[in-house]
Amino acid sequence: MRATILDIARETGVSRTTVSNILNGKFKCSLETKERVLQASHRLDYRPNLAAKTLVGQRSEMVGLVFPSYVDGQLLSQSPFYNILINALSSQFSEISHCDLLLKAVGPARGAPARGSPALRDWVLSRNLDGLIFVGDWGPEELKGLPEIPCVFIDNYLSPGRGHRVNIDDQGGARMASAHLLAKGFKRPAFCCTSVQGSAVNAARLWGYMDAVSAAGIKPLLLEPDSLSFEGGRRVAKALAQSPADSVFAVNDILALGILRGLLDLGLNLPQDMGLIGFDDLDGAAQCQPPLSTINQDIFGKGAIAAQSLCRLMAGEELPPQSILPLRLRERMSSQKIQA
Repeated sequence: MRATILDIARETGVSRTTVSNILNGKFKCSLETKERVLQASHRLDYRPNLAAKTLVGQRSEMVGLVFPSYVDGQLLSQSPFYNILINALSSQFSEISHCDLLLKAVGPARGAPARGSPALRDWVLSRNLDGLIFVGDWGPEELKGLPEIPCVFIDNYLSPGRGHRVNIDDQGGARMASAHLLAKGFKRPAFCCTSVQGSAVNAARLWGYMDAVSAAGIKPLLLEPDSLSFEGGRRVAKALAQSPADSVFAVNDILALGILRGLLDLGLNLPQDMGLIGFDDLDGAAQCQPPLSTINQDIFGKGAIAAQSLCRLMAGEELPPQSILPLRLRERMSSQKIQA
């Protein structure tokens, strides 16, 4: 049977309240008593009962990470973006607040509960979560019925009306990527992405591309792959090669890496036959051949700031509505046009 605070109190001859205070870092006692209690807890192999702690302190030491329904199943295992984000959140919560991170995908796909449904509220309430982090666009209507606990939103453009948002300038980053292709001498850059409907992030990147080509007096050229995956990129490469484009801005690095592989399979050379730039700066961007130019966003930093912001909110601090993280252009060989 596991040891309890009462067992330590009996072992040391001090009150249960004193033992509880010492184990929770409230040392309102002599150093001798503190050492005696800590030694007894170690000797008895005491482990705190988190369920009991929740009942007493109304804190579960658990936070929820809520994804849209499309970020589940294979995408979580295949997408470095989400892997890096989860790693950053988990490590920060463990280090700062000792909170556990619970994941949930919410939305209409594959039988998942509808966004903003009672199922989400019940999930939050049944686990007595101390805070929530949402990824993607969530608006006030979708948050109705949720308890008034601290919330942080990553990549959200809908002004949820509560909490703190952690974003990047997606439109500015896309403008930077597209303008880079033009500055390197490419005359007809294309934009490659699935339908931007339902994704404010991808819509912002489309507008950034449109800004750049419009400023240059160039007609936009849009390519729509069947998915934003590596294989989706490989499959769209043939259509790209047959298009008037001499270069392409892919909405993310995974798609760009698939395009690169597909173009190489067709016998094309980069950047001689086609310039290419992505967005994210995943590790694979520097490891492929030729190395991929891309827009660097600090994905780990985005997750870390989101976790730190939620911890501050849970501690009662007030924060500004939004944090905007900086972006940088990573120029590599895939966009370095070789003049004839």
